[in-house]
Amino acid sequence: MDMTFLNVLLPMMFEGLKLTILIAVVGITIGFLIGSLCGYLLQSKYKIGKAIAEVYIWIIRATPLMVQALYGYFVIPKLLGVDIGSTAVGIGVIALNSGAFISEIVKGALMSILSGTERSRCITWTYKCTDDDPSGYPTGI
Repeated sequence: MDMTFLNVLLPMMFEGLKLTILIAVVGITIGFLIGSLCGYLLQSKYKIGKAIAEVYIWIIRATPLMVQALYGYFVIPKLLGVDIGSTAVGIGVIALNSGAFISEIVKGALMSILSGTERSRCITWTYKCTDDDPSGYPTGI
């Protein structure tokens, strides 16, 4: 079997692999920043920021990634009247999509943090060791 086609095919495959890794790493890194910000906003007392984060997460999680990619590649450049490269669109779509999912992870992590009293009960301290002690002094186990 003649394998000379591999001389052309393998370099193209490695270029595609490098581009895929670039888009994934940069997109998920930016998505982590977006997700952290939105996760904190979801747990904040600022109603406007919380509402913006909720709408963003609702829209992104309700649409498939392929629809977001096609929308970002074909619709957004037409609306803005600019030419956006496919790599930039890929990074942006991955960043926005992973940011929405990471924000739910951050929100869940923040919700799991216990207060001082609950934390002390979880590690089996007695009543006298908690913040609820009327004397105000930690008395030990």
